Amino acid sequence: MTNLKVTIEVIENKGDRDNLVERVEVLERVKELLLLPNMEMATTSQVAEFYGVHIESIKSLVKDNREEVCKDGYLVKPGKEIKDELGRSYKDLPQIENKLGHFIVHCKSNQAKINYGKVGLFPKRAILRVGMLLRDSEVAKEVRTQLLNIEENSTQEVKTQEIDQEMTLEMNIGRAISKGDYVAVAIAVKELEDYKNRHTIEKAEKFDNYLDTDGSLTVTQVVDKLRELGEKPTYIRSAQSLNRFLREEGIQYKRGNSWYVYQRYEYLVEEGYVVNRQVLRNDGEYTNQLRWTPKGVDFIISLF
Repeated sequence: MTNLKVTIEVIENKGDRDNLVERVEVLERVKELLLLPNMEMATTSQVAEFYGVHIESIKSLVKDNREEVCKDGYLVKPGKEIKDELGRSYKDLPQIENKLGHFIVHCKSNQAKINYGKVGLFPKRAILRVGMLLRDSEVAKEVRTQLLNIEENSTQEVKTQEIDQEMTLEMNIGRAISKGDYVAVAIAVKELEDYKNRHTIEKAEKFDNYLDTDGSLTVTQVVDKLRELGEKPTYIRSAQSLNRFLREEGIQYKRGNSWYVYQRYEYLVEEGYVVNRQVLRNDGEYTNQLRWTPKGVDFIISLF
């Protein structure tokens, strides 16, 4: 159920994408990835084939997210330059078949058609970035599932380390007691208490970074805050998924472009959990924006 909620949508938060973009090993776990020999890059057509979508879907995604994919190494080269590069410094030269207006590269049991005009090239990082952003692709959804699994495993490793550290501190108390050294006992107890309370201290220090003039947060800021506090379930990846979750819980509903709390949850507004704010949109129309106060964030955490 958790994986389904995450993989239906794209990974909308750029910070999440940046943190995961090095995990290129997931690509081969999902499907065989064919790259141009001697270049370790794939053409736009190869990326489209990998994800099982039309080439125009990839071109449109690049257009909308050019800054990100270029940062990951995406570039455009004339086909002639690609052909020359394929033939340089390569032990097993690929077979290149010249055609009218394009050439075909044969490598292993596959082939790639490359036009002589401008060709988009994607290194593995950029291919993975596409998978985090691409909708309507079962392969992309599986890529996101694999990324989610990595994140969950990393979280579990951190939890295991924290448990081990608490056990070590508890053993320090036991050793001090067995020696009759009550000064060491007091120090060890204080160290254990400080370690157990460290997250509470961190939460108090970090929360001020997001407070607005009225102490409220947008849904996007709430998601960021949940992530920082370590309270974010894996299926909450973005403002969109949090809004969906709150709707499924029967707390809020959408009318037009605005979100409102249901009548039975009006107390959230009356008691200061939620703030209604009128926001002017680019089209000159006003929309109602639900913003959550610190105790509203605590309320959301209680729902998980």
